[in-house]
Amino acid sequence: MPVTKEQILEMRRTLESDRELCSNNPLAQKYLDQCEEIQNSFALDIAENLIGADDTNIAELESIAADLVRWQDAFDNIPATERESASYKVAEQCLGILKRNYVALYRKNELENLPAPEAKTVN
Repeated sequence: MPVTKEQILEMRRTLESDRELCSNNPLAQKYLDQCEEIQNSFALDIAENLIGADDTNIAELESIAADLVRWQDAFDNIPATERESASYKVAEQCLGILKRNYVALYRKNELENLPAPEAKTVN
Protein backbone atom coordinates (compact mmCIF):
# COMPACT_ATOMS: atom_id res chain seq x y z
CA MET A 1 0.00 0.00 0.00
CA PRO A 2 1.49 3.40 -0.99
CA VAL A 3 2.37 5.96 1.65
CA THR A 4 0.30 9.17 1.61
CA LYS A 5 1.45 12.74 2.08
CA GLU A 6 -0.43 12.87 5.40
CA GLN A 7 1.37 9.76 6.64
CA ILE A 8 4.74 11.28 5.74
CA LEU A 9 3.86 14.47 7.63
CA GLU A 10 2.90 12.43 10.67
CA MET A 11 6.12 10.39 10.44
CA ARG A 12 8.13 13.63 10.31
CA ARG A 13 6.39 14.94 13.43
CA THR A 14 7.11 11.68 15.21
CA LEU A 15 10.73 11.74 14.08
CA GLU A 16 11.17 15.26 15.42
CA SER A 17 9.70 14.22 18.77
CA ASP A 18 11.87 11.07 18.86
CA ARG A 19 14.99 13.13 18.17
CA GLU A 20 14.24 15.28 21.21
CA LEU A 21 13.56 12.26 23.41
CA CYS A 22 16.78 10.53 22.32
CA SER A 23 19.01 13.59 22.05
CA ASN A 24 21.73 12.13 24.31
CA ASN A 25 21.91 8.74 22.62
CA PRO A 26 24.18 8.60 19.53
CA LEU A 27 23.02 5.10 18.59
CA ALA A 28 19.38 6.18 18.64
CA GLN A 29 20.23 9.26 16.56
CA LYS A 30 21.92 7.03 13.98
CA TYR A 31 18.79 4.89 13.81
CA LEU A 32 16.64 8.01 13.45
CA ASP A 33 18.90 9.23 10.62
CA GLN A 34 18.10 6.00 8.77
CA CYS A 35 14.38 6.54 9.43
CA GLU A 36 14.69 10.04 7.97
CA GLU A 37 16.33 8.64 4.83
CA ILE A 38 13.42 6.23 4.39
CA GLN A 39 10.93 9.07 4.88
CA ASN A 40 12.77 11.14 2.28
CA SER A 41 12.55 8.30 -0.22
CA PHE A 42 8.78 8.09 0.39
CA ALA A 43 8.47 11.84 -0.17
CA LEU A 44 10.46 11.59 -3.39
CA ASP A 45 8.21 8.76 -4.60
CA ILE A 46 5.13 10.88 -3.98
CA ALA A 47 6.69 13.84 -5.77
CA GLU A 48 7.53 11.63 -8.76
CA ASN A 49 3.89 10.55 -8.99
CA LEU A 50 2.68 14.16 -9.05
CA ILE A 51 4.80 15.25 -12.01
CA GLY A 52 2.65 17.04 -14.54
CA ALA A 53 -0.50 16.73 -12.44
CA ASP A 54 -1.10 20.49 -12.12
CA ASP A 55 -2.41 23.06 -14.55
CA THR A 56 -0.48 26.24 -15.22
CA ASN A 57 -0.20 29.27 -17.46
CA ILE A 58 2.73 31.00 -19.16
CA ALA A 59 3.24 33.51 -16.31
CA GLU A 60 3.53 30.68 -13.77
CA LEU A 61 5.89 28.78 -16.05
CA GLU A 62 8.14 31.83 -16.35
CA SER A 63 8.12 32.25 -12.56
CA ILE A 64 8.94 28.57 -12.03
CA ALA A 65 11.78 28.79 -14.57
CA ALA A 66 13.25 31.80 -12.72
CA ASP A 67 13.01 29.90 -9.42
CA LEU A 68 14.74 26.88 -10.93
CA VAL A 69 17.61 29.02 -12.21
CA ARG A 70 17.99 30.65 -8.78
CA TRP A 71 17.89 27.27 -6.99
CA GLN A 72 20.36 25.71 -9.40
CA ASP A 73 22.76 28.63 -8.87
CA ALA A 74 22.51 28.20 -5.09
CA PHE A 75 22.95 24.46 -5.47
CA ASP A 76 26.05 24.94 -7.63
CA ASN A 77 27.57 27.12 -4.90
CA ILE A 78 27.43 24.39 -2.25
CA PRO A 79 31.01 23.57 -1.25
CA ALA A 80 32.46 20.34 -2.60
CA THR A 81 33.08 19.20 0.98
CA GLU A 82 29.31 19.05 1.54
CA ARG A 83 28.42 17.16 -1.62
CA GLU A 84 28.69 13.72 -0.04
CA SER A 85 26.21 14.50 2.74
CA ALA A 86 22.79 12.86 2.84
CA SER A 87 21.14 16.30 2.78
CA TYR A 88 22.96 17.24 -0.42
CA LYS A 89 21.94 14.00 -2.11
CA VAL A 90 18.27 14.46 -1.17
CA ALA A 91 18.40 18.09 -2.32
CA GLU A 92 19.90 16.94 -5.61
CA GLN A 93 17.05 14.45 -6.10
CA CYS A 94 14.45 17.08 -5.20
CA LEU A 95 15.90 19.59 -7.66
CA GLY A 96 15.79 16.91 -10.35
CA ILE A 97 12.13 16.23 -9.59
CA LEU A 98 11.35 19.95 -9.73
CA LYS A 99 13.03 20.21 -13.12
CA ARG A 100 11.15 17.19 -14.49
CA ASN A 101 7.89 18.61 -13.13
CA TYR A 102 8.60 21.92 -14.85
CA VAL A 103 9.23 20.15 -18.17
CA ALA A 104 6.02 18.12 -17.77
CA LEU A 105 4.00 21.25 -16.96
CA TYR A 106 5.57 23.11 -19.88
CA ARG A 107 4.72 20.31 -22.30
CA LYS A 108 1.21 19.96 -20.92
CA ASN A 109 0.65 23.73 -21.27
CA GLU A 110 2.10 23.67 -24.78
CA LEU A 111 -0.24 20.85 -25.85
CA GLU A 112 -3.31 22.46 -24.28
CA ASN A 113 -2.64 25.75 -26.08
CA LEU A 114 -2.13 24.31 -29.56
CA PRO A 115 -4.79 25.46 -31.99
CA ALA A 116 -7.49 22.90 -32.63
CA PRO A 117 -7.18 21.21 -36.02
CA GLU A 118 -9.73 22.44 -38.50
CA ALA A 119 -12.43 19.99 -39.53
CA LYS A 120 -11.54 18.29 -42.80
CA THR A 121 -14.21 17.28 -45.22
CA VAL A 122 -14.02 14.30 -47.47
CA ASN A 123 -15.01 14.90 -51.08
